[in-house]
Amino acid sequence: MNNITIVKISNYYKFEYNSDYYLFMPLTRQPNEIIQIYKVVNSNSEYDNIMLNIKNEIITDINGKYFILIKKSKRYDTLYNMIVKSKIIFLNNDNINNILKTNWGVLWSKKIDYFEYQILNADNNILISESVWYYIGMAENAISYVNDAMLMNNKQHNLYIAHRRMTVDFFNNPLNLLVDYRSRDIAEYLKYIFIEKKYDYVDISKKLNSLNLDEFLCRLIYGRMFYATFYFDLFDRVINNINNNDTIFKNIISRIDEYEDYINNIYLILNEIKKIPKIDWIN
Repeated sequence: MNNITIVKISNYYKFEYNSDYYLFMPLTRQPNEIIQIYKVVNSNSEYDNIMLNIKNEIITDINGKYFILIKKSKRYDTLYNMIVKSKIIFLNNDNINNILKTNWGVLWSKKIDYFEYQILNADNNILISESVWYYIGMAENAISYVNDAMLMNNKQHNLYIAHRRMTVDFFNNPLNLLVDYRSRDIAEYLKYIFIEKKYDYVDISKKLNSLNLDEFLCRLIYGRMFYATFYFDLFDRVINNINNNDTIFKNIISRIDEYEDYINNIYLILNEIKKIPKIDWIN
């Protein structure tokens, strides 16, 4: 590998070799998760692939820090198209237990416990202290609503390769992949276009009506809208001194009323597809 230029970007490295792009990234997932992701998607050209090192291993240890080498796929598509083309994982697959993330209520409850601990141990932060309980309240609505939907579900649903976050640069990066219901990606996409101020209700209605959603999947989408991923991600970054308060205030807190209107309109679209219960305080 002669005559290559390695560029450091944030906490990872990027370089080009034989017209392909590679990322050398710190491991941000558990090793057993990465091993399962490798087995599930690594032969599929739709996803970025993990390259084995000289020892034929997935993970590389450099001075006690763990990295993986990723070869980027050459897909050029919109986030939405990539979501609806995601690969199906059938329910009888025994090799996805470490990356299966369908128990939303449990996962969110643990995150709320973490956020509450951070609040109690954080320095006095007026913007966070005045806003976080609103979003925790919304998250508790999400947990209750989704748990009810899970209990009332009476059939099996296909599972898909899904994504931890909606991100253009790292959408199909192995570190961003997991297995979940399709509703996860749809709801996170809806939140993403809200934050990016790229939403159009006619377009959203057209997309959602094209997906053949049943009542259970519609409930999951609506319930997940109440878990404000975009706020909690920024909250975590502020608590850990990666962003300042202005980032949360300008991008998130100032748009609370707009987001409530947005959730209500998403409900109206979903309710036209399948009749689903409504969380009454949003109107």
